Amino acid sequence: MAVLKLLSVLFLSAQLCAGHRGRGSRTGAEFGKRKKVTYEPQAVFRVFSPEVDMEDTCTVKLFQQQTLQSCGFNSSHPLVIITHGWSMDGLIENWVTKLATALKSSQKDINVLYTDWRTLAHQHYPIAAQNTRIVGRDLAMLLMWLEDFIQVPVSKVHLIGYSLGAHISGFAGSNLAMSGKTLGRITGLDPAGPLFEGMSASDRLSPDDARFVDAIHTFTQQHMGLSVGIKQPVAHFDFYPNGGSSQPGCQLHVKNLYAHLSQYGLMVYHFQFRIQLFTQIERIDPSLSITLTGTQGESETLPIVLEEEISGNRSYSFLITQDRDIGDLMMLYISWEDVPLWANMWSRMKTIMPWRNKDNEPQLTVGRIRVKAGETQQKTGFCAQSEDSASIHPAEQKLFVRCDENPLRSRRVTSRRRHQHAPE
Repeated sequence: MAVLKLLSVLFLSAQLCAGHRGRGSRTGAEFGKRKKVTYEPQAVFRVFSPEVDMEDTCTVKLFQQQTLQSCGFNSSHPLVIITHGWSMDGLIENWVTKLATALKSSQKDINVLYTDWRTLAHQHYPIAAQNTRIVGRDLAMLLMWLEDFIQVPVSKVHLIGYSLGAHISGFAGSNLAMSGKTLGRITGLDPAGPLFEGMSASDRLSPDDARFVDAIHTFTQQHMGLSVGIKQPVAHFDFYPNGGSSQPGCQLHVKNLYAHLSQYGLMVYHFQFRIQLFTQIERIDPSLSITLTGTQGESETLPIVLEEEISGNRSYSFLITQDRDIGDLMMLYISWEDVPLWANMWSRMKTIMPWRNKDNEPQLTVGRIRVKAGETQQKTGFCAQSEDSASIHPAEQKLFVRCDENPLRSRRVTSRRRHQHAPE
């Protein structure tokens, strides 16, 4: 039995090591093996070819080497990636093809990719703005894989993003920075203003996101109390042609956005979360989601996007936004979606660990949850209903309810007061 336990521990250790993130010095093959079972990008990466319609272009798929070869990707050539912005109709706009063609014409030996995130961009503008972090992480994963697998250095990659795409490029750069890598260049074409103006450098495109960042501000003119393009400087060099206010003949997309915001409004309902998480696994990157229940309704199930992996006992911050008012928060449901790595690992563990119980499974312990409402700045604490329900395993959902910021301290105070007033 002791030998069997030892073999089980060794097997578990090997499986967990396979799930860790890639770091710069490790080989591309190791990176692919670790990540391909745990990460599925939501964006599509298309390789531009002048002879092929953009809708029919070849796509590069993460961790699938054959797609690089079939798409004619040349690792010795420079790499430029174009990222579009918010989409009104879900179609690829003509400017993407024109820009890609111009890049190919000026420098024939160049790889031009296009980040197609229309499924996430063809939403209400506030939802699309929230999705920029997801796409930024997708883009960072692509670049890390290309560097580790076929030695395309991220330091020589040029990202060009329009509107929301500019901030996506920034989030890609900041994700790379957390892995110890520095992106070469970002060009922001009229970076989006709504929900980004006035935000901290970590919540928008900033000079910290690449070795060189330049931005062209072309529509900062205010209407309905906001400007489509961001006014504040966001780069090492910020250009404001025609003063940056407006450009003759380039206002159609602006009118569309204002019409959309007039009809649906600008998302102003957001919550800043600070959550304490504990795991005994060295590093883990679970797929977590949250559902909010308020006094005026319930939200959809929304992904929790953390800027880094979970390790040890730490607190993490994330932002959740809503396009409608659900009132004061009363309950939170946090879910851990099962993923192939854990499902495969534990199904195999069952066959060699007949004494297995739920305590042996990978788990997260959720500690303090603090939420600040963006509109009212009201702070609320949430906690599990019992100590047992504070731990969450893969494929589980747990409920957290409003409580005192320090419920343990509150119970102690209450107990002490009762003792002081007890009859002798």
